[in-house]
Amino acid sequence: MTQFSLSVYAYPQSKSDITQWLSDINNHSKNVSFGICDYDAGKLIGYASIGTEVTKLVTHYGFNVLGLHRIELTVFSSNPAALKTYEKAGYVHEGVKREADFSDG
Repeated sequence: MTQFSLSVYAYPQSKSDITQWLSDINNHSKNVSFGICDYDAGKLIGYASIGTEVTKLVTHYGFNVLGLHRIELTVFSSNPAALKTYEKAGYVHEGVKREADFSDG
């Protein structure tokens, strides 16, 4: 679930660290996160939104319900489908983070 996370989450971590990280996200009063669930398996399989409509919905919620003035996201350049999705949802490319995370060893 955290494979493509570019948040403050640092690799590698134990299962208890990941559990605490998710708990902190869910309990933070100024953070709204949406989970992606596999209802048949009864499992949380992700926390990021995928798809133009979902991205638009989360963005709308941030601006119109929470009253935010800015929303930003991160995406791997190796994920062109996500880049296209975010552009279709109205996001603008502002920059590139180089060597910004450590993953896969």
